Amino acid sequence: MPLEQELPNLLVTGFIAIVLIIAISTIVLWVKSKGNNTPYLLILLHLLLLSAHSTSL
Repeated sequence: MPLEQELPNLLVTGFIAIVLIIAISTIVLWVKSKGNNTPYLLILLHLLLLSAHSTSL
């Protein structure tokens, strides 16, 4: 069935879109912030590791 064959592609596309939205909003908030940079770095590191883990599955 075509729907079952397209489901993994839709899931990967959705995952990439959500991770990119979160990463871009984190970078925007980081640029606007003048305080502590550690939380922004940790969030971006978390997204990077999450993406690396999900591509290895």
